[in-house]
Amino acid sequence: MRIEQQGGRDRIILTGLDRLDEPASLVELNKEIEARNLPEIVLEVNSWVPYLSDFAHVSEANSRMDDLELSVAAVLTSEATNVGIEPIVHDGTVALDRDRLFWAE
Repeated sequence: MRIEQQGGRDRIILTGLDRLDEPASLVELNKEIEARNLPEIVLEVNSWVPYLSDFAHVSEANSRMDDLELSVAAVLTSEATNVGIEPIVHDGTVALDRDRLFWAE
């Protein structure tokens, strides 16, 4: 970065950086992650450390629904990827029904 005078005004000049090569470990990790999708990873981590059951609806802390963990995982995925609820909705699967996901959100 440098500052130059142009037309009587200061201008910030940014110079691009040289590209860094990706380490082999990152290339291997990318290959492994590409083969899996984010919801699967969220559910797998939950199988190691059951954290999804700790989520509770703000107005109904004692509510327990069937497959609530799947709904919470879907909402977390939609929020983490910034895609919203619509792409996650799966009619025919109660835990991924639009109304259920909006409730879990």
